[in-house]
Amino acid sequence: MAKEIPDAVENLWCNIADTPSDDLTPVMKKALPFIRNALQQEGKRVLVHCSRGQSRSGSVVIAYLMEHYNIGFYKALDMARERRRGVNPNSGFRSQLYESECRGGWGLDTTDGKSPSLKRQKVS
Repeated sequence: MAKEIPDAVENLWCNIADTPSDDLTPVMKKALPFIRNALQQEGKRVLVHCSRGQSRSGSVVIAYLMEHYNIGFYKALDMARERRRGVNPNSGFRSQLYESECRGGWGLDTTDGKSPSLKRQKVS
């Protein structure tokens, strides 16, 4: 039995399997702007979760920390693990996160050098 999400709660569903061969890019292009926009609003918080709270959600949080604080993968991984010890992206996600560090991000279009030109969206 699925629980109803209250109307006042905005959510974003990103469908990705927890396999090393899956591409994180489509998830990051949706999740990072959503998180950034939510956290820019006073009093807003963000819950990022997946089945076990280790690989998929951990990867999204790590990518956000890397972007927000302009830090590398290993520093972001340490920061994420300070809050949730079990964060452990699978080997393919780790590689993609590290590669994004080397590339300078996920290739999001930006208008001011910080915020992408994507708008906040309500997904049901």
